[in-house]
Amino acid sequence: METQFARGSMRDPRAGEMSFHEWHARWWQARVVEPHTLRGDASSIKNHVLPHWTDWEMRAVTRMDVQSWIRGLVEKGVGASAIKRAYNLLSSIMRAAVDDDVIAVSPCRNIDLPQIAVKPPQ
Repeated sequence: METQFARGSMRDPRAGEMSFHEWHARWWQARVVEPHTLRGDASSIKNHVLPHWTDWEMRAVTRMDVQSWIRGLVEKGVGASAIKRAYNLLSSIMRAAVDDDVIAVSPCRNIDLPQIAVKPPQ
């Protein structure tokens, strides 16, 4: 196992013990986006993502936990667009964790999101 780890073919199983809040802070500092996007994302993360996930261990988050979080947002009356933005941010955070070998797979797979109402043309 030590040889596999040294070669980079095995991830450190303790990496997933990192809290979501710790990983989010690292991910946020590494992002390269436009200032306008950064402001909108900061609001979504502050209002919808961190209040739920901040104390979770990265390895503890499952697909069903993510789906339950989405349902909770719907039940709170959060709009479909805001839910999609929050989900996309969570998904991006989790993909980065997979890319950095913090977790093995992203829990943000096959998640049902509320439909965004299409406005009819005027």
